[in-house]
Amino acid sequence: MKSLHHSWAKLLDCMAASAFVAAALLAAQNAVQHLDPQVDQTERKVRDLASRFAEILTPTPLESQLQARCAVNCSAAMDSQKGLTVAKELENIEARKRSDLARVGAEIQGSVNAFIVSSVSASDETINRMLVIENLSHILSGVTDPPPMAFVLASPQIRALLIFDNIQNGTVGSESSYAALTAFKVDGPKLILSDSTGGDMDGYGRMEVMELNSPVQGEIWLLVSGYMTGANGPNCRMRVFAYDGKKFRTAWSRANVWGTFTTHVTRNGFEVSGDYYQSNQHRFERYQLTADGLYEVPADH
Repeated sequence: MKSLHHSWAKLLDCMAASAFVAAALLAAQNAVQHLDPQVDQTERKVRDLASRFAEILTPTPLESQLQARCAVNCSAAMDSQKGLTVAKELENIEARKRSDLARVGAEIQGSVNAFIVSSVSASDETINRMLVIENLSHILSGVTDPPPMAFVLASPQIRALLIFDNIQNGTVGSESSYAALTAFKVDGPKLILSDSTGGDMDGYGRMEVMELNSPVQGEIWLLVSGYMTGANGPNCRMRVFAYDGKKFRTAWSRANVWGTFTTHVTRNGFEVSGDYYQSNQHRFERYQLTADGLYEVPADH
């Protein structure tokens, strides 16, 4: 009887486990079925492209040989007639790698832009910004940091969708990522690519993008900030970009500042506060937006 009871309990456990697995498989199947085919297709394309980053970064046998020779004598000649040294050839290889990485990054961004143009509906009065973010987060999963962001310009003059992404290539430093702030304007029932900017934020991480209260009707102003990857400390860069429905312009920029800072949007501008790096000094700045640009408000105001 005890053996029969044990077998029956084991059978019930197996049935429960099978039911759980079946339910999980059904849920996964339903999730796949409810996923926009274009989202899934673009995600696979981006994933395949992103895998090329690792391939490009993997040293070739020649590169490994050159690195071993350079460990002994980087000035050794490779080709005496051309004056090519081991060090110079390694520099050439590195330059080709950077070019190949950038090309893959551009192809990924091109896939994202093509998805926006072909799949995001502009026939309604409002563009579903949250759905755009959800879809792009799936498409760029593991490829971009931070997750993609989206903003909408809606005015009597113009309607547009703006997206921001920062594609990572697996390295650190000034060419480790490709930042893109891209605008798509409404043209009838669809979106068309309008303009793109943000390249001077390449190589930055811990990115933050905040919409400001635009001082110009029919424009959207965004504050973009981040920290240089690979730097010997927090090296912060900030930019304000304005989009007028046709083109981006840099409304404000300043030299990088060492330190860790937070930003806060105000009614007519923004504030920056935090501690400077390796210093007892505290930073607090208040900026006011005008149609002519940004102005720092004196501390006593």
